[in-house]
Amino acid sequence: MQQRVNPKSDSFVPINPLELQIDLVHETDRSIKRELDSVLSSVVTIRIGQGHGSGFFISEDGYLLTNAHVVGDAKRVSVVLNNGLEIPGDVVRKLKSRDVALIKVGLRVPVALPIRATPAEKLERIYVVGSPVSEKFSSTVTAGIVSGFRTVGGESYIQADAPISMGNSGGPLLDDNGSVLGLSVQKVVRPDAVGIGLFIPIDDALHALGIVNPSPSS
Repeated sequence: MQQRVNPKSDSFVPINPLELQIDLVHETDRSIKRELDSVLSSVVTIRIGQGHGSGFFISEDGYLLTNAHVVGDAKRVSVVLNNGLEIPGDVVRKLKSRDVALIKVGLRVPVALPIRATPAEKLERIYVVGSPVSEKFSSTVTAGIVSGFRTVGGESYIQADAPISMGNSGGPLLDDNGSVLGLSVQKVVRPDAVGIGLFIPIDDALHALGIVNPSPSS
């Protein structure tokens, strides 16, 4: 098992559990504007107690990603689909130090978001989908550009200027083709900080959870 030092302590923390093979969706050259309905149906609201966050399907057999802080210590959460259907989801993997979690629902889904094979590029156009502030604002889409790349607490992040709020956590950061570049994790909140959002690169999230694709695209 690969390990690295947690910058916040002297202890070692596992970052790559036993590999879990998941059939990820290959990226395509579709336009996010033409396929918006399909994109929105892949993004969900994660409900736990009185709070909520966002998440998105990465496979058609019901695996989805979100933040570890969204699920907290729960073993089971409610997953609210774009059409309003609410189903239970099991938290099968979680890594607090990278703030990522993997949830499994007990049904197949018609579409899942493709994972981009190449990293984000500075100044490229991006889109964020999620449920900011309140569940009634589910399927909200905001847009912006990749503003930069940051290292915080020893971890890498994509910085983008798309507006995000509480509730967006765990939702996808997408490119022009609707492929996943990362997932929302934090908005910088300061009186002098406008339009600064941080996103976990999708490769980092998958690696932290030990997820591998058994049939990667060539």
